[in-house]
Amino acid sequence: MREITTTDELLLIKVGKTGFVLNERPDVRRVHHASCNSVSTWIDHPKYFSESSNAAKDWLDRRFGSDGWVNCSYCGGLNSTLP
Repeated sequence: MREITTTDELLLIKVGKTGFVLNERPDVRRVHHASCNSVSTWIDHPKYFSESSNAAKDWLDRRFGSDGWVNCSYCGGLNSTLP
């Protein structure tokens, strides 16, 4: 996964509707499909992007452990069926 550093970059990811976004907030690390409406377009905390669900899961598990992050309950995160 790579860090998303600008609002413009995040907007391009959302418009592309491909891949996955991690919102790393102090209270929870939540993974969303790039097209999820729950992904804000503000860079108010660290956000990361991956084109691949497998690469994202490997990175997340290595960095935070398998219990250190959650999938979005709205879109399904890495299990998403959104286009």
